[in-house]
Amino acid sequence: MRKVLALLGLSLIVLMSALGQLQAQSAQIGLIPPIFRDQEFMQSGKLVAWQFLNPAAADTDYVHSTYGTSTSQDTSYAFTSAEVVGTAAFNVLGTSRTETFSRNITLTVSGTQANVNGGTATVYGTNVNGAAISEDFTLVENTLGTLTGSKAFYTLDSLAVNQQDGANVMVSVGIGAKLQLPVTLPFNTVLHSWCAGTPEGTAPTVATSATAIESNTIAFNTAPDGSKDYAILIWIPPFGSATAVSLW
Repeated sequence: MRKVLALLGLSLIVLMSALGQLQAQSAQIGLIPPIFRDQEFMQSGKLVAWQFLNPAAADTDYVHSTYGTSTSQDTSYAFTSAEVVGTAAFNVLGTSRTETFSRNITLTVSGTQANVNGGTATVYGTNVNGAAISEDFTLVENTLGTLTGSKAFYTLDSLAVNQQDGANVMVSVGIGAKLQLPVTLPFNTVLHSWCAGTPEGTAPTVATSATAIESNTIAFNTAPDGSKDYAILIWIPPFGSATAVSLW
């Protein structure tokens, strides 16, 4: 009997070890539990429902109203709690979060148009997995306006702006309408979307990346305004490429 129990115990250990190996992620998971790469998943993938609760409206100075620039050197600004405008959508260093998902960033260049120097402004922060990320925004010579980022930031660290040609050039930091998808995807597998419980008639705009979770975003046809809930149904495929037979 003891030999039988010992064999059963050994079998259980082997089984648990195998299950642990099956827990290897099929995609880069940011917001949902690990997915078992079992036989069912390897054959048909997995359907995941995901919800966004009352995301704030896009706002060009939601994070900070205006940063001044320099005519003699590149300038770097660290985000602090004192600089956050209104209720922070991001976990700016030293503050607490009020939203549970990442969003894209916008930079708005204002002031004297003729003094804008073409170059690069860079936002630094982290993605939803805590990895350091950055995004470059291209400033156009003698051009004012809003530049829209494509990456979803979970926290914000700093902003660097290139030297300008003259005085009175300001940069505002805001949030866009692109929200973080919960996983990496090799292509757009969002099957359906709802706004405030009603199916959306126009499909959302989806960006995907099989390797960078911050580049997987969704912008709904109905713009967020702080009072609407959204839901999506996603298919997570068992392969990591849209053009080749490959596994994650």
